[in-house]
Amino acid sequence: MLENMRQWWMGIALLLMLALAGCGSDSSTGTTVAPTTLSGAVVDGYVQNARVTVYADIGMTQELASGVTDAEGRFVLDLAGTDLPSTFYLRSRGGIDRDTGLPAPTMRFVGSYSADGIYVTPLTDMLYRYARVEGLAAAKTRIAGRLGLAEQDLYADPAAGQAPASLQ
Repeated sequence: MLENMRQWWMGIALLLMLALAGCGSDSSTGTTVAPTTLSGAVVDGYVQNARVTVYADIGMTQELASGVTDAEGRFVLDLAGTDLPSTFYLRSRGGIDRDTGLPAPTMRFVGSYSADGIYVTPLTDMLYRYARVEGLAAAKTRIAGRLGLAEQDLYADPAAGQAPASLQ
């Protein structure tokens, strides 16, 4: 009887180890296979000559790559050899809003990789600010609900009808 109990517990322990082995994701780091580039646009009207930097942390201290937007507000950041976290952060600084000719505000982005492009906008800046306080999931729910948007629309290009052809 004692031998049967020991085998039963060993079987349970083995099953638990196998189940836990399949749970290999660490949600605190969330590292994924990194793309070699990260592309998108800075939009408050398209912003040319803005410095765009991607970070691994919400405090924006772990810089991964940076670049400058072109005349149409587009950027391409070289991530070769860099692990892009599943949630990452961008900050755009400087530049000129093509629509107004005025200096663009600093804007931030918090989210995940999209092969369709990343848009840094006043709305993603608001999302970043809320995410710092209440976490990304709660921030998406709160802002989308207040604005009557679907959560994926928080990441859309606000000047969609005028998007550079390569980002449409």
